Amino acid sequence: MFLACAMLVIGCASNGSKGADDAEKATELEFNVRSASVVIIRQNLVERHTQFEPYYRAGAIGFTHNGFVAVREPGLIPADALVKIVRLVTEENKDRETMYREIARANGRPDWELQLQNIFGARWIKRAPLGWYIRDARGQWVMKEARHNQDSSTWLTPWLPSWTPSWVPGSTR
Repeated sequence: MFLACAMLVIGCASNGSKGADDAEKATELEFNVRSASVVIIRQNLVERHTQFEPYYRAGAIGFTHNGFVAVREPGLIPADALVKIVRLVTEENKDRETMYREIARANGRPDWELQLQNIFGARWIKRAPLGWYIRDARGQWVMKEARHNQDSSTWLTPWLPSWTPSWVPGSTR
């Protein structure tokens, strides 16, 4: 559970559409932004994760390649919980979008917001447990299997730097 919560607030891959220079610049970005809104968002992400976890395991919701959460199979969510889960997914994605924008702006790089989405998305996918679902760039849902842990997998970008932001629980930095 600790690892799963920790994976919600980290990121570390490029979208692959930029050149090597951009990939190197991405490692220079400060991901440890501590604005009031980002601190609150990180708390919200961790709190929501505990509510989402059973639905990740069931395959009802999953991660998208670009750093968001989506409902995959609404029929796997009990009818009395469906409206609440859809609302929470919407709130989650608004918070994530705001977090990506705040990190980009804090670094003086508002133009990197989309790349940050992919950075965070790839890292969450990499750290997601086996059996969880991921929606790839083509919109296809795939169950994460052991082979998806490899950096060369088709739905992960090829560049995965080794840093982990210091604000991640259990980080060694």
